Amino acid sequence: MTRSQYKNAAEAAALYWEDRITDNATVNIHLYMPNASNRPANVLGGALPGFVNNINYSDFRNALTNDRSSSYDYTAVNNLPNYGSSSWIAYFENTALTSNKINLTRANAKALGLIHKHHNDLDGVIVMSDLSNSSHNWKANRTYSVGSSNFDYTSVLIHEIGHILGFVSAVDSIDASNINDHQRKLNYTTLFNLFTMSHRTQNKSIKTSITYGEDLFFSIDGGQTNLGYLSTGQDTNLGYFGRGDGWQASHWKHNINAILNPGLSTGARRDAIARDLKVLDVLGWDIDYNPDWSTSQIVSRGKTNASNLGNTDNNYAIEKMLNQSRWGAGSGSSTFHQGIDLADFLVQEGLFQMGGSTLWSHMPVEAASVPEPSSMMGLVGFGLLGLGLRRKRTSN
Repeated sequence: MTRSQYKNAAEAAALYWEDRITDNATVNIHLYMPNASNRPANVLGGALPGFVNNINYSDFRNALTNDRSSSYDYTAVNNLPNYGSSSWIAYFENTALTSNKINLTRANAKALGLIHKHHNDLDGVIVMSDLSNSSHNWKANRTYSVGSSNFDYTSVLIHEIGHILGFVSAVDSIDASNINDHQRKLNYTTLFNLFTMSHRTQNKSIKTSITYGEDLFFSIDGGQTNLGYLSTGQDTNLGYFGRGDGWQASHWKHNINAILNPGLSTGARRDAIARDLKVLDVLGWDIDYNPDWSTSQIVSRGKTNASNLGNTDNNYAIEKMLNQSRWGAGSGSSTFHQGIDLADFLVQEGLFQMGGSTLWSHMPVEAASVPEPSSMMGLVGFGLLGLGLRRKRTSN
């Protein structure tokens, strides 16, 4: 495919979410597409959200309360795991921990008005493989059939944007070296995690669980309703009440047909379904469950929007995001600039390693002859496609 076709698809993916989210906000995303020839063949794309860390829980709770508009919002706020007026409580493995801080992706913080809704800083980076290390190709135009040997480019982009909007679990910050570091887990807990629980906890006074390897599910009503089971972690040898299932925990189970499923098969096309939208709804986004635009309209408008865009040099913005808005409030040790390949920089910073806060979409083993995801989920060797997305939609 040509670079213009990828840009058309990127704009279409942004419009897809604009048609479902009615918040008056701007989400700034840098899209980067590298050459994949020297990277593992089992990764399609990845998202690296920017974060607002250590938000006072009382401020967050007030913002979430004031943002309520749907019945799901009211249910979720009524079932927050509050511990007093200014803290939350959850199980980490078999230990109950409390904190007066919470983390949100930058985009999620914009939805709640905890940072300016149109702040210009970068809210996330999406890296897409060019599939040059596989026998497959991308199909970018959603009005055509995907084809049995192709992957749907727009589906993966829609998925990655979902992570930047807030579908992120602290379980993915855990690996064998830090699973017993309770403070680290607290430092990485996100709004998403306040609604994850298990059958072990649903009948206890403390229902929320943030535990590696456990069969967690997402629930907004204190465990009465299960919106879907989540993947249990990338490391199949790690866990306390079970083991990781090989997929990052910031996803539904791999057998659930939803946009935030961790793998995409050839010939398949995915859309956001009710369970995806309900999660984003209770994370603070205002959701239109009956979108207005047809696929052909989105594709056509995406092509028009892309034709008016040039490539953008976002090197400074990427460096700023990685140094100031990194998950868990960590800071970088290197400087990113034009002479450094972004993929090499992210590897150097440890962001492609398990627990390194990059959220990957994979080719399932049954869809491509590739090995199971390894502990080094490095992406794919990269060449900069400097496409910056800035989207804005005015509320209805």
